[in-house]
Amino acid sequence: SVDVVTLPAMTISVGSTLGITNPVSVLGAGPASTVLTSAGAVNILFMITGGDVTIQDLSIRGVTTTAYSAAIVQAGSATFTLRGVSIADSTWKTYAPVTVAQGSMTIDRSSITGNTTRADADDAFAGVHSQWAGTRVTITDSTIAGNTAEGKNAYAAVTARGAGEVIVRRSTIAGNALPGVTMGTGSNLY
Repeated sequence: SVDVVTLPAMTISVGSTLGITNPVSVLGAGPASTVLTSAGAVNILFMITGGDVTIQDLSIRGVTTTAYSAAIVQAGSATFTLRGVSIADSTWKTYAPVTVAQGSMTIDRSSITGNTTRADADDAFAGVHSQWAGTRVTITDSTIAGNTAEGKNAYAAVTARGAGEVIVRRSTIAGNALPGVTMGTGSNLY
């Protein structure tokens, strides 16, 4: 069975990484009502390492970090769904706000806007990054816009490396500081 965590309409300052190891649905009251933020104390807000996970109807905004960071890292081999979520106006280090290292991720009716990713001597990824072979990201009815990556090697709003797959349907990828989509060797864009 899937546990359900319901977050009320309020701003929540996250003080440590929210590790998810089992199936769960995290439901907010809407992106304008349930807001997660952090003032540098947390490098990764959600670390997903197991179980099918849905995060829905909330926003992550105003986060500023100086160490390797991301809003959400999918590191388990399960399925992750981001639905009705806004990730906006934050500053990250190296990793994209949404990073998929294993498994599959669906981004549905969500927006990733106005974020900056910085890395001095490393790669910097804006928007969404699919890291390894066998990962799959499906983006549907979503917006990825106004994101910037600054670093030794700066990558686009949506990046797939190492034979990952990216599927984009009825979505807007525009106005980012770098080209829309970058695909590595063996990666596929549909």
